[in-house]
Order: sequence, then structure tokens, then C-alpha cells
Amino acid sequence: MHYESMSIGLNELSKINLKPTTLEEALVVINQLAAIIVKLDKTIEDLTEKLNLNSDNSSKPPSTSFNKKSKHKGKGKSGKKRGAQPGVNLHVNRSTQLHANRST
Repeated sequence: MHYESMSIGLNELSKINLKPTTLEEALVVINQLAAIIVKLDKTIEDLTEKLNLNSDNSSKPPSTSFNKKSKHKGKGKSGKKRGAQPGVNLHVNRSTQLHANRST
């Protein structure tokens, strides 16, 4: 992965003489730091590109896309409470009503 290049850059930084005494040493330090910056910049580009991938523009399955907005909005709430609604008598025995209607 590209994390290695970041740790390589930090390892290289610890080996650099950050207190040059001559102009030539200072130029060497500047070149070494510039090389580390280029490596870290490449790492940032790669990680940013990877961060921008989702299931729409890569081979990743949709279940791995975390920031994807749902296309399905659903019906939403109707404003009614859960359960039986007022005016509906569910405790009436339907078979008794059917038998009462047949006998007439």
C-alpha cells in the first residue's frame, strides 16, 4: 500500500541533516526534502483517489458504499397512530354476523 511511502518519507527525514553549515549542505537538504515532498504528495493523491471511489465508479459492491444516499424515499408517515383505527370494531365475531344474515 502507499502507507509505506509515507513511512519511508518520515524515515528519510530522520536521516537528513537539518542543521547544514555550508551552502552545499543546505542545497542537499533542500533536494532531499523536495524528494520527500514529492513522495508524500503522490501518497496524498493516491489516498484521495481511493477515498473518492464508491460502488458507482469502481468494482466495489454497493454494500461497501457508506456515504451513498438512498434512492428510495418511501411513503413517509401518514399521521395515523399504530394499531386499530377509531371506528373499527375488531372484536365483533364475524361468523356470528354471517349466520345472523343467513337466517333472515
